[in-house]
Amino acid sequence: MALKELPKEIGNYYVLHEIGHGGFGTVYLCKDKTLGDLCAIKKIKEKSRIDPKTEIAIHTRLMHKRGRSVVKIIEHFELGGFVYIVMEYCKDGSLRDYVKKNGPMGVLLATDILIQLCETLKLIHDEDIAHRDLTPSNVLIWEIKRGRDGDVKRIRVKVTDFGLSKETPNNKQGLFKTTLGTEPFMAPEVYAGKYTKAADVFALGSIFYFLLTGSYLTDRSILINVRNFQMLWMVL
Repeated sequence: MALKELPKEIGNYYVLHEIGHGGFGTVYLCKDKTLGDLCAIKKIKEKSRIDPKTEIAIHTRLMHKRGRSVVKIIEHFELGGFVYIVMEYCKDGSLRDYVKKNGPMGVLLATDILIQLCETLKLIHDEDIAHRDLTPSNVLIWEIKRGRDGDVKRIRVKVTDFGLSKETPNNKQGLFKTTLGTEPFMAPEVYAGKYTKAADVFALGSIFYFLLTGSYLTDRSILINVRNFQMLWMVL
């Protein structure tokens, strides 16, 4: 299969290279033609399984209310049947990138990141929004603090990618019924199609496990317990 040709520019931005690619879009590292600043641009089909306008609305709402804990949107625009979201560029990449490059983290470093994510998730949930796709790839590093010896003392992070995010359904129990997300960060109840925004907490636990071990929650015994819980939840 032939590789897709990299666009040379998008609007007022030069395209440098592709950062990531998923089922719902592609992210490019770009450079502002006027200011020379680096940024990340997410390209989404205008007619997609996810509504890019909803993603932008939720992301912008959280960004304005929650400050540094959410990746900043610079602007967004439509061009040639695609929606482009221009965001700040976090040069140190994602938590997934960091662990794959440096190996598992120590307990103190990983716990500090978990606390940051818990605080951010609380703020998101306070807006009655479920992220529904919290993964190490969707948590970006915006600052790494090192000691005099060069050792990493603290990693500060931001949450991004609100493509699957949604406000709590207006039903009696506030239940979502669409099974979606990224394995193995999906809670058991998500597989059953009966879950609330609390399912995001399972994702945080899975991220913490990844930070400490460099592995995903794919142990056979864990999966068996997840499936058993899923079957029980479906019966209930």
